[in-house]
Amino acid sequence: MPALSIHKYDKSNPNYVDDWISISDIGASFYGKVLTLEDYLEVENRYVKTIEKILRLFNIDSLEVRELSKSFSLQFQKKTSLLNSNQCQLYQQLDNGFLLTGATISELIRFNLREAVWCRLYSPDLQIHFGYDYYMYVQSMDEEKLEQCKQIIREMDLYYQEFSIS
Repeated sequence: MPALSIHKYDKSNPNYVDDWISISDIGASFYGKVLTLEDYLEVENRYVKTIEKILRLFNIDSLEVRELSKSFSLQFQKKTSLLNSNQCQLYQQLDNGFLLTGATISELIRFNLREAVWCRLYSPDLQIHFGYDYYMYVQSMDEEKLEQCKQIIREMDLYYQEFSIS
């Protein structure tokens, strides 16, 4: 199945391997600058908006949670402030088969990027999942729309690589 790997890294820059890769990197220095929460959220928001635009392109208003794995307890999430109280409520409700709509889709993208969960987001026309080092993947049999996704990704100041998943 055709797919795109979406990432924040400009792989033409030979120093991209020294970039931040996780929310836990906040406070560390990269390229001579400390990664702040604001800087992190700016990038996270671009990922979320990218998926929101891709969902509109595919005319998808709901996604099913599949292969869910929660990384930490709800208590840990509250203690570390990775999730706010509304997000903690959603985190507690999450299970395989859970149907996401509206803002809950965006929240689950954040959960994956913050490494609070790992899951696949599924619709018959589009699948989304996440990898290590701040990678996000979209896959679809609709190659024409995947081509249009490339433009969305570029508009959001992100990068992509094409590949196939069997």
